[in-house]
Amino acid sequence: MEFSGAGEDAGLTDGNLGSHLQTLETAGYIQIEKVFVERKPKTLVAATAKGRSDFAEHVAALEEILARARGG
Repeated sequence: MEFSGAGEDAGLTDGNLGSHLQTLETAGYIQIEKVFVERKPKTLVAATAKGRSDFAEHVAALEEILARARGG
């Protein structure tokens, strides 16, 4: 994912998004890479293996909660 424009998609300012991303990076959930493309700076963000695994566990837990709430 490219940083530019991602904040707008999420309803966040660039500063607010940057703060959230820094927290996720510190936790080991994402990797941030800063590069230049045609002399323009770009910030690239990618989920780490730990981030993908922990997110999948989180989604599974939420699905279990929903299933219980629906009586299943």
